[in-house]
Amino acid sequence: MKGRPRSPYGAQDDAGVLRVWLSLSAERLGRGLWSDWTVAAGLTVHARVSAGPAGVTGRPPVVLLHGLGVSGRYMLPTAAVLGSRFAVAVPDLPGFGRSEKPPRTLDTAQLAACLREWTAVKELERPIVLANSYGCQVALEASSQDPDWCCALVLVGPTVDPAARSRHAQIGRWVRNLPREPLAEGPVVLRDYLAAGARRLTRTLNDALADRPEDKLGAIELPVLVVRGERDPIVPHRWAARITALLPDARLLTIPGAAHTPNFSHPRELAAGLYALAAHLDTNRRPDDPPI
Repeated sequence: MKGRPRSPYGAQDDAGVLRVWLSLSAERLGRGLWSDWTVAAGLTVHARVSAGPAGVTGRPPVVLLHGLGVSGRYMLPTAAVLGSRFAVAVPDLPGFGRSEKPPRTLDTAQLAACLREWTAVKELERPIVLANSYGCQVALEASSQDPDWCCALVLVGPTVDPAARSRHAQIGRWVRNLPREPLAEGPVVLRDYLAAGARRLTRTLNDALADRPEDKLGAIELPVLVVRGERDPIVPHRWAARITALLPDARLLTIPGAAHTPNFSHPRELAAGLYALAAHLDTNRRPDDPPI
């Protein structure tokens, strides 16, 4: 990992005490990681990064990818756990979090292209990519654009279930999910929604609904772990099982007690799933590959 550059924007532009307060709980989650700003695809991308444990080499880095309308902040509990074994990077996709907000909202294909360029600029070669919700759609699109972009995928609560491919259905499921998540997650995502704004949120939701991840799955030959929270109303078991069946090399992990964001509520259980996936990669390595 490279050093700790300062933000090109200077002081943060948070307006008022409310947004400052909402950010505090999120920043506490990021202990052990530092902010990094990198230009990719002509846009300044913010990420929280960690170099991983000292003296450990040969392991792929882990990139954690957030969902719709939010930033990487709610991925930090899992990033902190994974940081004991891997170098980790948690980017804010362009338009969200602390990353640059282009005038036009980027669609899924554009976000995926920017993500691939960002990993190349950061020299994150063939990472394991752990994505949540809409981030799974971006990760799948990136893998469709370049099959060698990453070495494995962890799809946590992958959207969008074709049986609920409408604004009304998705918002309804999101509302049902809210009381099932930890109270501490509320301030973290609320600040991100406020920063993104209604127009960008709406346009990104529309693009998520227009995307057809199920049409891409058959061509994804990477090892994939599909993760579903047991209490997730956004991703029912039927849809998670269908995704797993459509992927050539995938297995399904259900996390008891979790809802749509086990990356926030159950980081150790989620990390354990990734460790098992990494061990699977290790058993399939070539004789000259370094151990994981």
